[in-house]
Amino acid sequence: MNANSGPRVTNRVPEERWTPTGTLRLDGHVAIVTGAGSRSDVTFPKVGVGAACALNLASAGAKVAAIDIDPHAIDRTMAWAGDSAANLIPIVADVRSQVDCARAVESVVDKFGALTVLVNNVGIVGTPGTVVDTSLDTWRSVMDINLTSVLLMCKYAIPAMVANGGGSIVNISSIGAIRGFGSTGYAASKGGMLSLGTSMAYAHGRDGIRVNTVLPGHVSTPMGAPSTDEAELIRLRGSMLGTEGTAWDVANAVAFLGSDAARWITATAIPVDGGASMATGLAMYKYMNSGQEQP
Repeated sequence: MNANSGPRVTNRVPEERWTPTGTLRLDGHVAIVTGAGSRSDVTFPKVGVGAACALNLASAGAKVAAIDIDPHAIDRTMAWAGDSAANLIPIVADVRSQVDCARAVESVVDKFGALTVLVNNVGIVGTPGTVVDTSLDTWRSVMDINLTSVLLMCKYAIPAMVANGGGSIVNISSIGAIRGFGSTGYAASKGGMLSLGTSMAYAHGRDGIRVNTVLPGHVSTPMGAPSTDEAELIRLRGSMLGTEGTAWDVANAVAFLGSDAARWITATAIPVDGGASMATGLAMYKYMNSGQEQP
């Protein structure tokens, strides 16, 4: 596709809608969001999913611990909090470390007296490759960050939630878990989040723990998709809605699942992808090539 062909991207979400504007409230909730930092080249409001989740939850009234391995990355996210800054605290931790995960949960409970929401967001794509050419080092690195971190954070978060009467865990997976993606380790790790989430929902449902998984599509984020005109056109035309999603769309789904409004929802997997994963390639062909944004 030629980036200069076809109409300009006119259905991009306006920037003013990228900031937290929802009416859903999470007053009284205490949340942890992993991978909540922001890279130095990120500019608000086009932030990553972790930052959007942390900022969105804080703006909705929750007390939020923003976890990242890089203290400067957390500082950049917190700088965008505005009036919600009092609801955010930074925690530097490596979620691959059992010691760090235990310390993070303990720090949050010590400061706020409880933990009610855990958002397992941290993740990397790793080097794309098939099972033939993926190295074991890449496989292990992706699995440690994307999947083992979920196990470790939940290992300590669940007892803290049970002590408080229950809570909500939201895992950020990907439509790459249910559709061909082209990165073996990433797809396997994101698929593992689905089955691990269902298992935890069953094992701890009677403890008052809800576990759900969000499957973002090709949203416009610093890590997930380039910001070229051609990439934006592909993301826009590749959804049933003919619009481009952002990290804030994912964050709004996370806030809902973490809130009391979702009290009877557990063991679900919710795509946030504009319907992209439910359409066949042939069905979307006419939109990808004709310049039509709307079905």
